[in-house]
Parts: sequence; C-alpha cells; structure tokens
Amino acid sequence: MATRTPPGEVAANEAARNEILHRRPELKGKSLEAIAGEKAGILKRGVPAVFAAQRPEAQQTLDRRASELVVEVIRAQEVWRVEDMNYSPRGSSFTVAQEFLPVGNSQLQATQACTQTAARPLHIQCPLAGEHQAGNAVVAIAALARLGVPDSAIERGIAAGAPKWMEWYAAFGLTVTLVWLYIEILRLLAKMRRN
Repeated sequence: MATRTPPGEVAANEAARNEILHRRPELKGKSLEAIAGEKAGILKRGVPAVFAAQRPEAQQTLDRRASELVVEVIRAQEVWRVEDMNYSPRGSSFTVAQEFLPVGNSQLQATQACTQTAARPLHIQCPLAGEHQAGNAVVAIAALARLGVPDSAIERGIAAGAPKWMEWYAAFGLTVTLVWLYIEILRLLAKMRRN
C-alpha cells in the first residue's frame, strides 16, 4: 500500500535538510538518513543520550545506532510536556512538566525512573528567540534532569543564558581540543607506521 507524504511534511523535511546543508555544505547530496548516521557517531556505548524530536527517517537511524551501542535514550519531547508557550523577539517563556506515562510503555518508564522527577512544573524564560530554541531548551532540561540538577538551578541557568563574550571561551576551548586531537592522531599514525 502506497502512502503519500503531506506537502507540509515534505516542506519541513526539506527545510531541515537545507538548514543542515547551510551549516555543513560537505553533506550536500546526502539523505537525512546519511546525515543522521553521521550525527549518531557521537553516541558512546552505555552512555545515556537525550534525543530531540526527529523526522522519522532520521529517528530510525539514531534508534538503530543507539540500540547497537546499548544506549539509554531519553526522548525529551516524550518525557517533558510543554505548556503556555509564548514567543517574543527577545526569547520565549513556557512551562515544562515531566510526563507520567501509562503502564505498558516500558522503555519510557525506565527512562523516567532514571530521571530526576520534577516535583513541580518548571517555569522557563529562554533568552534565545525562535521555536527551535525552545525545543533546544527542552532537550537541555531533559539532560540536566537526568544528571540530577535541581529544578531551581535549571530555571536560573536557562534564564541566565550566556553572555555574548563567552562565545570566545567556547571557540578557544574548541580550537585547543581540535589541535590536541590533530596531534594525537598524528602520534597514532606515526606509531602505526612504525609497526
């Protein structure tokens, strides 16, 4: 039986693909599945991962890799419910609460058992504008809750954001890491060549 993808979903898939290609032009010509496969490369055996909502073809690729590596997957949008969403040019505000799942969904119940149960809904003030930034905040909330960070610290941390000048620290840290990796790879290649 053939199914037809709704035009809105086709446009959303194309928009997601175009956004990825804008940031990483070397991926041009690759499918969402191939791009998701590259993204799944960050998963590490036995280390929990928090997934944002994905397109079905990308989700299948991520799920397959997570299963191969026995990775606990926390699906942020399935574990956390967003309410009272308000957008403005200066960011968004919303309430997020942990979902309590019905009996029968064992994978998500196991995920909930591993997360810090929010005693109350969190009131989030996200200083970054855009619907996708609110989605990113929910993924951050799921990860922070999994690590046991207190609710009040999550609310304060997201509201504070990071000042513009801090991006230089992040860029410097990334540069140092890349240089270190390059040196280590050269050392490894030298050792392999000697053997």
